[in-house]
Amino acid sequence: LSEGRRIIANMERVSSLFLAKTTYAAVLVIVTALVGWRYPFLPRQFTVVSSLTIGIPAFVLALAPSNQRYREGFLGRVLSLCVPAGLMAGTVTLSTYLWLTLTHAPRAQVTTATTLVLITCGLWLLTLTARPLTSWRLGLVALMGMIAVLGVIAPPVRAFFLLAWPTPGVWWVIALMAGLAVGGIELVHLVRRRIVGDRG
Repeated sequence: LSEGRRIIANMERVSSLFLAKTTYAAVLVIVTALVGWRYPFLPRQFTVVSSLTIGIPAFVLALAPSNQRYREGFLGRVLSLCVPAGLMAGTVTLSTYLWLTLTHAPRAQVTTATTLVLITCGLWLLTLTARPLTSWRLGLVALMGMIAVLGVIAPPVRAFFLLAWPTPGVWWVIALMAGLAVGGIELVHLVRRRIVGDRG
């Protein structure tokens, strides 16, 4: 019984992460293809985003203990979070790309900013799916965030992933857009709790 509860509860957490990624990846691909923009990331940069916000955390969360009882409405709860949150993440990321492109920022600055903003979106979504935030879950989110910052600080890692140290102006853009993303995703979560009745 305990094993069954763990599998079902953790499947819901992990599904939300993967489906949110599917949503924002679709938004990025469709919009850039229709408008004719360059894709905001290089493949290796998107790999960093996926690894830190989905791959590693999903592996840990899938193995975590859980005594949560089975609740009906699995699909509704998952879609009501991942679709609007994914749309929010994709929209904010594209807005960051457009802002910096219109201000003629160097390509490396643009891809670095969009990468960091999307990582922030993914990590905040991770905090929603991992709630209640026990010490080890909070530590998991903090560790993924520190690795992301290290990827920008450490010159060898930064060079491998073709990132750049953001200029002060770009840092302000990242902070503003990441703040909007966090607020928007949290709002999605609050509205979802009222509509779906999910108290997780």
